[in-house]
Amino acid sequence: MPVKVPFWWIATGFLMGVLISGLIAALVIWIAPKAVQNWRELALAHPGRALW
Repeated sequence: MPVKVPFWWIATGFLMGVLISGLIAALVIWIAPKAVQNWRELALAHPGRALW
């Protein structure tokens, strides 16, 4: 029998995932800004490569 999960648990879990992902991205940018800039330039130069 399926368990009824409150909407707020789902919404809170989603928002926490977004927050954690954003914090990890900010940390990576803070630690290695040059590497991140190189990744961005590569993604802009070859957009299809980002998918593979």
